Amino acid sequence: MSYSLSSFNSPYFQLEQVADGIYAALAKGGAGAWGNAGIVDLGGQTLVFDTFNTPQAALGLRTVAEQLTGRKVTYVINSHHHSDHIWGNQAFEDATIYATDNTFDLMRTKGVARLERMRSQPIPLQSLEAALELEQDPEQRKDLELYINEMRQVTMALPNLTLRLPDVTFEHRLAFAGSKRTAVLLTFGGGHSPSDAFLYFPEESLAFMSDIVQIGFHPAMGDGNPDEWLRILARIEALQLTTIVPGHGLIGTGQAVGVMGQYIQLLQQMAYAAPSLDELLAVEPPAFCASWQARPVFKENLQFLYNLTHNL
Repeated sequence: MSYSLSSFNSPYFQLEQVADGIYAALAKGGAGAWGNAGIVDLGGQTLVFDTFNTPQAALGLRTVAEQLTGRKVTYVINSHHHSDHIWGNQAFEDATIYATDNTFDLMRTKGVARLERMRSQPIPLQSLEAALELEQDPEQRKDLELYINEMRQVTMALPNLTLRLPDVTFEHRLAFAGSKRTAVLLTFGGGHSPSDAFLYFPEESLAFMSDIVQIGFHPAMGDGNPDEWLRILARIEALQLTTIVPGHGLIGTGQAVGVMGQYIQLLQQMAYAAPSLDELLAVEPPAFCASWQARPVFKENLQFLYNLTHNL
């Protein structure tokens, strides 16, 4: 049976065809997915890249993947250990989950601890809603409202949420070959997080980049290494990608890699030159990223880089 993309009306994501047999599941804000995911028909095998932030969103992803390809999901990739890319793992009980060695260790330690912490310390939805009532800035209100809605979805999921760990790990490179195409899972190290992987399609000149590259979103830097991130981006630029599916934001071109590097370098320079943290945090986002979503992350990044630069 064939399906038109218009028939996949998910409350969690917008489905976009990136190439023949390759689909991006772009998260709808505040709906429980939070980060983007991907579906790939390898030919005889189905691969899913990242599993969203909640099991309910991941179940929707699995259903669409099965409808698109006519088979159960064979492989699941966890790009890194952050919850918005792994908390849907339990929805793929029949699939084999892959991650880097380091991501597995981080999920087994930090990931399990974070889930236990969230169970023992309920999300302060009432406090967040009170802050929303007081917030006057339209952009800040928009970001806070989206965050509250995401947290509502997490609150709904927590009673039955389990963290399923990867089944297979790899160190540098792993190829998935089907009858239609080959996808190459790569890691160049850790930049956004201590270990970041991405899925590369050499013949199509495209990649699912996860949070290494984000488009129209301020990328969280506090769990990573900005210098390593820049090194990784330089290696990715050498791939000369035509199409990029980011971890957050809309599908873009290979130019998004350079924009991400520009953002990191500029914020590093701002943090280095700042006379004080207070003066740095008073600065507005530069023009090229002024309209990006997740605006509170901009100041979090500045504070992280200031502390890093000044050894605080």
